[in-house]
Amino acid sequence: MQYVRLILDSVRYFGRYAVYIVLFSSAAGIARAMQVGALGEVESWLNACLEIIVNLARLGVLLVLIGQGDAKMGVRRVLKLNFAIKAFVRQEYKTMYVAVKLKIAVINGLLFAGLIWGLNALFASLADAVASHTTAAFLSEPGPIVFFLKNLTVIPLTTIFVLCLVNLFFYNRTPVTSKRS
Repeated sequence: MQYVRLILDSVRYFGRYAVYIVLFSSAAGIARAMQVGALGEVESWLNACLEIIVNLARLGVLLVLIGQGDAKMGVRRVLKLNFAIKAFVRQEYKTMYVAVKLKIAVINGLLFAGLIWGLNALFASLADAVASHTTAAFLSEPGPIVFFLKNLTVIPLTTIFVLCLVNLFFYNRTPVTSKRS
């Protein structure tokens, strides 16, 4: 069970802050779908504005996740992270302990990659089915549907998984098991 701890914690963490994640990710997904032509051709200035929206939404998700529901706390924690990394590098640690964490991280990474691969395959087949059975112009191409679904689920889950890995190596806990500071 300890070998899938990171994946389970990632899913729990996603559920805990689902409202924030869905709001920010929906903005990113809609903007990305518009960029790939869901509503027709996009002018270059609008494409640049949509890219800014996508990146700000992803930054918002990241700050909310790091701050455990509070974006301001997320900014403070990012600023403190530099000091934590320096302290970790200076600290002496046992090779065997790091090897155990590395083994857990590799196993979780492989399982997570399989999960993401499965989600991507599911979204591709779902988008193809929707595109082939609809008369709505903006749903006639599978690309925008796939980009929207990936922005809503795969990208936030991957962000959370990486945060769990960082927390495992630097703080010896995952965000789900940590207390709000």
